[in-house]
Amino acid sequence: MSGSIITIGNVGALTSAYIEAMQKNYPRADQIIERLPENIRIKIRQKTPSETDLSSIRYAIVELAVDGVNDLSPDSKTSLFTVFRAYCNKKGIGDVENTIDLDWVRDHTKDKNEGSYAKVFSLFKALEHISLQSKLKEWAGDNTNQLNAAQKIHDFIENPSSSRLDLSNLNLESLPDIFDHSVCRYRLRDFIVSQNNLVYLPESICNMEGLMVLYLSGNKLQAIPARIGNIRNLTNLSLEKNQLQDLPYSIAGLSKLTNLDLSYNRFSFVPEPILYLSSLKRLHLQNNQLQVIPDSVDNLKELNCLNVSENNLESIPRSIGKLNKLTNLSLSSNPILFVPDSIGLLDKLIVLSMANINTLQSLPSSLLHLKSNCQILLRNSNLTPQLADMLTEGIISLDGAAPKFHIPGIDVFSLDQARQINHILRRFHLECEKEGFVSFKTNYPALFSYMLKNNQLKITNEWIDRFLIIQKVMADNGDDLSNKILFYFELAEQNSSYRDVFFATIAEATITCGDRMVLSVLHLGIAYSHCVIDKTDLKGYANFLIHGSWMIEQLEEIARVKVIALESSNICGRRPDPIEVFLAYPVKLKERLSLQIDVGGMFHFGASDVNEQDLEDAASFIESQLSSSDSKASILVMRNDWLEALKVKCPIEFKQITDNRDKSIDALMSHANDCALQESLFIENEYKQRLKDLTKEALE
Repeated sequence: MSGSIITIGNVGALTSAYIEAMQKNYPRADQIIERLPENIRIKIRQKTPSETDLSSIRYAIVELAVDGVNDLSPDSKTSLFTVFRAYCNKKGIGDVENTIDLDWVRDHTKDKNEGSYAKVFSLFKALEHISLQSKLKEWAGDNTNQLNAAQKIHDFIENPSSSRLDLSNLNLESLPDIFDHSVCRYRLRDFIVSQNNLVYLPESICNMEGLMVLYLSGNKLQAIPARIGNIRNLTNLSLEKNQLQDLPYSIAGLSKLTNLDLSYNRFSFVPEPILYLSSLKRLHLQNNQLQVIPDSVDNLKELNCLNVSENNLESIPRSIGKLNKLTNLSLSSNPILFVPDSIGLLDKLIVLSMANINTLQSLPSSLLHLKSNCQILLRNSNLTPQLADMLTEGIISLDGAAPKFHIPGIDVFSLDQARQINHILRRFHLECEKEGFVSFKTNYPALFSYMLKNNQLKITNEWIDRFLIIQKVMADNGDDLSNKILFYFELAEQNSSYRDVFFATIAEATITCGDRMVLSVLHLGIAYSHCVIDKTDLKGYANFLIHGSWMIEQLEEIARVKVIALESSNICGRRPDPIEVFLAYPVKLKERLSLQIDVGGMFHFGASDVNEQDLEDAASFIESQLSSSDSKASILVMRNDWLEALKVKCPIEFKQITDNRDKSIDALMSHANDCALQESLFIENEYKQRLKDLTKEALE
């Protein structure tokens, strides 16, 4: 059939031209005819007195089809008539002729009834069918993979409800040139030919007018057909993992193309035609050999995803800032030196990837002004210490929302916590009229490093943030509390031994209620005094422990019982304020009990639920616990901090007491009996008594 008009391309085009002529669309019919081979065009024109005589055009087209039938071998004619009758039966047409000649042509082109038209179309369908079968048989040969593909093509064409043809993963080295078939031209929407070994594509692939998705990834294509731009309805084109170095200019005509994947090819420049794809939304150029991105990239106004990672880019054009619909931008794994400040204009950006870049010399401050839902990925980028510090400082110093930076060695959550702490500290400095605050990292570098290293940023942020809530209740006394917090921050910054205690104190307070939050300020003061006090002065140290830590512990327990009683009775018709109750005791009893605490500026409400009798009862109870030197010694020996000081001051005596206790226990264990428990209690009591005696001696 090589000399016949009966090729899939010709029959498909003749069918289309006939339809347009029948619908009186001369310009479209003429356009289709012009795409036919010259010898066929000449025959049609010769049989058409007037170029606009649509009836003559229809007659000429069908007459050409009949000429094609006459060129067939007897066997092919038999096959054609079998298929022709089958198509007619599908249309519900009986009385099918046994011959197709010029009289048949005349009857079925001049008659305007539906049956005549249906027979003409059935003829074209039959011609297409036998041409397809011949072409597929010739192409497939005895190759198993190609036979498999041919069957898939046949099944697709025979299934009128199918619009998808998948020929992926078949190890195909070529495709049959059958895509002029009317079903392929008009019904095929998704064509997947990925993961094969294709080196070239048949030209007929460019005639699939209805095609929307074309996946050609994972082949060996070095070029694609020059007329690829004819696939006007194409929206998705994947050419990933081929060997392409350029694209035909016609691709600029794919006005509906929204997704283009050119990753893993051999492009050394961005093909100019794609810069005219005005509907393009996603462009993937990952892993090529790109040296530069042209300024005209800003023509792609609809672009929301651009991936140029794994190339040889040293710079990014300023014009990229005009792509104001970008949500994803990947610049990773390029030798980029500078990033333009215009990138900060991309206010819809959700992901900016700059991972695996070891050449960055600077980053624009405009990055800090991207939206808070933007993830900026800098993982595995070898930022210089100066650049990392500058970036960290900028992030932490930001007021308001900020993008999420993923910096090597610093997790994004820690940066968020540090930024919030920075915001609150700035506020405290302003409230207290303290000058010189630059940032959390600058003013408190030792604290910042400690928190980062020991994962203390979250706890610190929660602790300091809860004070903002408490401040709202404090009215005019809020500044005093801010001053105290800043004071202890500065002490923790300057005193490394106090730092551990500082964080342990706020960690304990954070997991409890508001009462413990406020009391933690008192505890921080006591903890600092404990760090700096001379522990060799046992009298002074004992006085500090009793009138500091111990008394606060007792008053807190008294306050806890008071709160429970108030909540149970609900005498006042309102819920008691635990903060009021817990603060009332130390604040109002400071002088009477000589408390070793700083309550300057600590607020206490006039409407406190703690009355004078409550205070008297609390003070009397504590004083009764300190009525003698023996009772004071009993309190002290129960404290590990006192025992450590006693051990340092009286090492020989202390060792003798502990050695005697240990020997007695060892002896008891060697001959354990029913009285062992009682004897062990006796040994422990004797041990404590000797410690009390040593304590009293030391205090005298």
